[in-house]
Amino acid sequence: MLPRVMLTLALLLGGGGLAAANAAEFAANRPVRIIVPVSPGGSADVMARIMAQALTPMWGMNQSGLRDDGAGRARPYANMFFFNGGMGGNGRRDGQTTLSWPSNVSSTSIEISEHIAPLRFRHKRLRPDSGGPGRHRGGLGQEIESEVPNGTPIAASFLAERTIFPAFGIEGGAAGAAGALLINGAAQDPKRQYALRRGDSVTLRTPGGGGHGPPAARDAAALRADLAAGYVTDAAACRD
Repeated sequence: MLPRVMLTLALLLGGGGLAAANAAEFAANRPVRIIVPVSPGGSADVMARIMAQALTPMWGMNQSGLRDDGAGRARPYANMFFFNGGMGGNGRRDGQTTLSWPSNVSSTSIEISEHIAPLRFRHKRLRPDSGGPGRHRGGLGQEIESEVPNGTPIAASFLAERTIFPAFGIEGGAAGAAGALLINGAAQDPKRQYALRRGDSVTLRTPGGGGHGPPAARDAAALRADLAAGYVTDAAACRD
């Protein structure tokens, strides 16, 4: 089936089509309807949905500007830091916490971040209750808060996913917590670029993974371990 799908898409998108001028006129004068030759709920659709939920969200903070080189000179710099969210639980175990999969990008350490960029980190910690409840809990996201000590503005943009729609659970599991970007404590659109100035704070809350299986079926010993480790709060354990 897959070769037929690929061939059909190739014909639709690139094969034997309209010339550029005719295509532009066609698009400008009438709506275009694209028929995807894969039925909803079919094997290709189901596999794509499963893989989309299995992948963990990889967040990033891209900054550029000028920084003092220690000798009174302003030097240009540009950096990209990565921070990972939680992986969904599965039929055998809880989801991994702050893991980037299937990429091999690791979270940037605070020490490296402060060394190569004019930022000071207030904290970097796991987000309690961010993993979706389930028989197997979703992996936790993390919260990173930094402050700008720089005398010149920093241009910042963000790589952020699952800020509106959290990772949903499966087989009765609950969704993980959505991610969020806050600047000076106020929620912001992570798809925009921002100019950060001295004293501004940036908080990244990466999303948690969805749970697998009914929360009521979670092993009591596993729940006690979650509470002891601070992964789950008392209030969330009673609610879920």
